[in-house]
Order: sequence, then C-alpha cells, then structure tokens
Amino acid sequence: MIISSAQITTKVGDVNYNLEKHLHCIDVAAQKEAELIVFPEMSLTGYCLEEGRTLAIGRDEEVITKLSQKAQERTMIIIAGAPIYMDDILYIGSYIIMPNGEAKIYTKRYVHHTEQAYYTSCFDHNPVVSLHGEIIQLAICADIDEPNHPKLAKKCDCTLYIPSILFSEQEIDNGHASLKKYAETYSFAVLMSNYVGQVGRMIAGGRSAFWNRKGVCIAALGREQEGLVVMERINDDWVGQKCEL
Repeated sequence: MIISSAQITTKVGDVNYNLEKHLHCIDVAAQKEAELIVFPEMSLTGYCLEEGRTLAIGRDEEVITKLSQKAQERTMIIIAGAPIYMDDILYIGSYIIMPNGEAKIYTKRYVHHTEQAYYTSCFDHNPVVSLHGEIIQLAICADIDEPNHPKLAKKCDCTLYIPSILFSEQEIDNGHASLKKYAETYSFAVLMSNYVGQVGRMIAGGRSAFWNRKGVCIAALGREQEGLVVMERINDDWVGQKCEL
C-alpha cells in the first residue's frame, strides 16, 4: 500500500491553473504507484474567504468530472479541497474521489473564527473510507485544533488520519506537535498536507508529513519547496520518501 501527500502553491480563483497542478501531482504520485493522494485545504480554488460563494465547486462541475476521470485512470483515491455550496449553505469541504469515479464529500467541522462570517461548520458529511484494511478519517485545518476531532475519529476505528491544512510559518510547529500527540495517543498513522509559499497575506509553513502509530515522523517536506511525501506500508511498518515536483 502506497499513499501520498501533496505540498503545493495555488492561485486563488484560478481553478484551471490549480487543477492542472493537481493533475500533475497525481501523475507523479502514480509513477510512485500511490493509491491515494491528499491536497491542502481548499486546494482547487486556493484558500479564500469572501470569494468562497462565487468559487464554490459542485459535484457536477467540470473540475470534479476531470478528477473523477483521473481517479479512474490512475486507480487512485484523490482528496482535494474546495468551498462547497449545498442546500443554500456554504461549507469548507474536501472531495474524496474514489477509484470508480464516485465523489464523496467531507465538510469541515470546526470552522476557524476568521471563517465564520462566510462558512458554516457541519458534522453531517463524514464518509469513512477504507484502503487495504486502513480506516481513513479526514480533517480540515482547524479541525486538528479541537481535541475532540481525533478522539471521535478513533471512536470510528480510524487507523489513518488525514488532515488537509493551511498553517502558517508560525503555526506549523504547533501543528506538528498536535499531530504527533494524536498519533501517539490514539495509535493511528497521520498523513498531513499543507500549503507552501504565499497564501493571501500569510506565508504557509509547508512541512507536510507522515507520522506512524507511535508518533514517529517518518518523512516531512521542508518549509519552502513544493513536493510529495510518499509512504509505503510494508507489513506493519511504514517507509517514506520525498519527491520533488
């Protein structure tokens, strides 16, 4: 079993540019025989606040169709983020594109206070995904600041916790500490994807990484470069590599 995490820059509102970057990352991950790839928070649109309602991506839009085709072509689970508008409510969500092309949705549970004027928190969309015996639970950014989130994931028998985040240079060390603690406490592996470079007014902190069930960081990218973390499970152990884009 091989899984991967993408660390990228994006352009807010330029969905075509962002999609092409996703497709390139997916192809690179496929060359490493990855069966799953995760991208940062709102990766398809770039992280946005007031633009979210305009940029929201629905299930039937061309970008999701292209990702569905790519998931089938590469036999891969693709986890990509976007504002998602459902039932007249705007959420921060992740599309989970399955290898058969089906698009599932996870919605952010703990919306950051700066996002509350634009987005609504939601506990209703939390699909459980399995891959070669691993039970996968997703998280989006501020979800990992709320200790109940990983606790509830463990109650759902999670063995692989996958956060898509936007943490700044100043925040990422604390993010690493939290994810290490969750891995140790709940005995699940953690695969995290963060942005790198300029994101709005902040500089993203990078350091996308993987922790095993003992909380040991097996592989992590730096603070500046785009790339992939690629992890392979061999029996009960994980080995990793870093891959430039």
